[in-house]
Amino acid sequence: MIEVFIALGANADNPVHQVKSAIQQLEALAEGPLAASSLWESEPVAMNDDSGVFVNAVVVFQTSLPATSLLKQLQQIEIEMGRPKDHGKNVARRIDLDILTYGSEQIHVQGLEIPHPRIEERLFVLLPLQELRPDFVLPGSALSLPALIDAAPAMAISRR
Repeated sequence: MIEVFIALGANADNPVHQVKSAIQQLEALAEGPLAASSLWESEPVAMNDDSGVFVNAVVVFQTSLPATSLLKQLQQIEIEMGRPKDHGKNVARRIDLDILTYGSEQIHVQGLEIPHPRIEERLFVLLPLQELRPDFVLPGSALSLPALIDAAPAMAISRR
């Protein structure tokens, strides 16, 4: 079994509902209990449309799925929740599911990079992650979570 952290985000079609619905669907992938952070609201940054406020969360659970299979399952959930396969970059979305970490592994294959390459830039990931695991250390990094949070670009964000 591998412990995985998954980031969730939405800013279209009732984003609170979308994130909560996705968490329920992720419970079906968990082998054992799933822990979820609070919901966090953040202003859109560098979006290519008139996106509304984002709702974000992070979940952690155990799985025996290989990382590539887990990614396919997450993509299937996104599609079932109405995210088009050809979804544009930096536009409003019903749901976005990203694998943040897969145990302590570092994976770099086509279409999958773990740890997620932009964790360190995203307070909307770091703050919910800290809520779940204050002593978390990002695989491949010597920095503590508080140090990553201090170094992350500032943004408007609040716990819901």
